[in-house]
Amino acid sequence: MSAAPPPSSRPPEGPVNYVQPGQMVLSAEPRTLSTILGSCVAVCLWDRITGAGGMNHYLLPSRPGSAPSSPRFGDVAVPELVSGLLALGGRRETVDAKVFGGARVLHGGDGADHLGLRNAETAIDMLRREGIPVVGGDVGGRRGRRVIFDLRTGQAWVRLL
Repeated sequence: MSAAPPPSSRPPEGPVNYVQPGQMVLSAEPRTLSTILGSCVAVCLWDRITGAGGMNHYLLPSRPGSAPSSPRFGDVAVPELVSGLLALGGRRETVDAKVFGGARVLHGGDGADHLGLRNAETAIDMLRREGIPVVGGDVGGRRGRRVIFDLRTGQAWVRLL
């Protein structure tokens, strides 16, 4: 899955809002969002009609039973991002998603069922449940990535680290 625009296209210049791990940023105003991912996942949502959008950055696929609800967990972060975008006037029929991250950055251990893969699968599954199509992204591999998401256009850029 790749969401990079053609090589001649460049990310927008100007201020960038950095999305921290466990954080979510939503806006109905034009802005640029960015984050850095390893095994974590970022979901970017953008409404084609209103231009509203947002990004989350979660660390683990699901909330353990005793943990408080937090956007640090995919099963909390994805529905909250969708809900937040709908509250800004977005409509499921006009919202697209892009999913990034989910790398296997630690050697050994998890085998084919590594944390990054589980994080990415959670995002895709949760978006399917929410009725939001995944139209692009970049997941997996062994390298981290920097993601820049432009709420003016819905375009995303990825740079492998």
